[in-house]
Amino acid sequence: MAWHIFKKDFVLLWPVVLLSTLAQFGLNALMFASDHDPQSQYLLLTARLFVIVVFLAIALAIILAVHQDPIPGTRQDWLIRPIRRRDLLLAKLLFVLLAVQLPMFAGDLIEALAQGFGVSGAAGAALGRNLYVLVTLSLPILGFAAMTRNAAQTIGVGVVYLIALTAATFLLSNVARISGQEQATNPLAWTGVAWIEQSVSHAVLAAGAVAVLLLLYFKRRLVLAWSLFPAFAAASTLAVFLPWSWLFCVQEAAAAAPSAAQAVGVSLQPAAPRYRPPPGASSDDYAMGAAQVQLRGRSAGDIAVENRVRRAQGDVTVYAPVSFRGLPPGSLPWADRAAVTLTRDGKVVFEGRGDDLKLDPAVPGQTSRSGYEAIRIPALVFEAARNTPLTLTIDYSLTVLEPRPPVTAAALGADLRAPGLGRCARGRDSDGDEIELRCLSTARTPSCLSVTLQDDVTGQRNPENLICAPDYSPFNARPFPDALNRFEIEAPFRDRFGVGRYPVSGAQLGRARLVLTRYEPLLHLSRRVTASQVRLADWTADASAAR
Repeated sequence: MAWHIFKKDFVLLWPVVLLSTLAQFGLNALMFASDHDPQSQYLLLTARLFVIVVFLAIALAIILAVHQDPIPGTRQDWLIRPIRRRDLLLAKLLFVLLAVQLPMFAGDLIEALAQGFGVSGAAGAALGRNLYVLVTLSLPILGFAAMTRNAAQTIGVGVVYLIALTAATFLLSNVARISGQEQATNPLAWTGVAWIEQSVSHAVLAAGAVAVLLLLYFKRRLVLAWSLFPAFAAASTLAVFLPWSWLFCVQEAAAAAPSAAQAVGVSLQPAAPRYRPPPGASSDDYAMGAAQVQLRGRSAGDIAVENRVRRAQGDVTVYAPVSFRGLPPGSLPWADRAAVTLTRDGKVVFEGRGDDLKLDPAVPGQTSRSGYEAIRIPALVFEAARNTPLTLTIDYSLTVLEPRPPVTAAALGADLRAPGLGRCARGRDSDGDEIELRCLSTARTPSCLSVTLQDDVTGQRNPENLICAPDYSPFNARPFPDALNRFEIEAPFRDRFGVGRYPVSGAQLGRARLVLTRYEPLLHLSRRVTASQVRLADWTADASAAR
């Protein structure tokens, strides 16, 4: 009977199914075109706007399918005949799988194959995204639609829900901003452990949808369903407030390596020289955000805005010298979070977050690293305490990233294909001072990626360009726009500011080779470091190096 109900729904709704399918295929086509013409901002903008079209098309198809046999009321055809409730639920689930999810899978599979990926990799990426969308989008829409009588009621209730969610988000954001704390709406965004909060949120909402579907289709408990689903939705939204300490403990337990973690030590080095920014760089540049753009695809415009806001606020950045020891050879320490406290005579002068960990250049095979923890301090606090002895405490949540075997290829040439990186197009950038790599992958984006230019004839090697935006999730999935991951990185060979000269310059590109190394998480650990008699004025940047 479930198959017959599905066929009835499909015959009645085939125009909507066709619209949903064409919208999904259109998004795949736009992403394919933008990948082959990366300079076209119009294509990329159109693709981003088309995501909304796809979302609405999917939601409309599911809602209309459910309302062919609505649950609320007593005059429905399926009650009079009668039809078993189990068959009715199976029919609606079958519609979601065959009319919504299957075209999505086909579109992702065709796009990945057209991009030159193998069948197994393309199918794996398409299936992963398909399951992710099913759990996080299609199933909640199905449960939500089952509680309403018709599409108009569904849209009305949905608009009310969105208005309430927007109002709560606005309120929480302003409360956090007024209190001087970080963004309250999603404080874990762009951190490696964000996948835990997101998984909890999605699991709670999916559980609510399943509970509502069982209540409605087997018990027809409409009032209870209307009470239950909003509770699950609210709990899902509040998952962003899970304490960082809880989430990082989960991450530590998931990748426990006790013996290796115990060997890692962290300490502050007050006697170290002041931090010297690279030539042409500002001590307030949002370096971490720039790396997230390259590895996570966030809008590059956000970084320019962030830097302008920082300069307008007048905050002062100080750089605390820090040292790591006992690291596995060649590994990279990454500060997931640095909770900073400055005290004077036991009273708190400043509490905040470390802004960025700037490591000194690596030495092959080394088991220790030195660097500087950038700490942004409000101008009034800095001026009041700049020459006053303070006690600095940093509570670190750290991840040790392990290097994978490097990949080498000619600096100029055809597309590069490598395990863990996918397919990368390379060539000079528009400014003519870097070799730019734009990569497509069916696998998860690397947590960190480094690149340098090397001349095998002379043995010279340019400084390493390292970008990091760690993601510790055990699975590779995201809802939109498609099943492929995109990231980019540059290998500079000319100083655009004319201050210095690279060992491997443009004249050697014909024989130079790119050396790419990706880093993945090895272990997670927590450490506290403290230094007394600290004077903030001694830890400001040495700006003379940036001229």
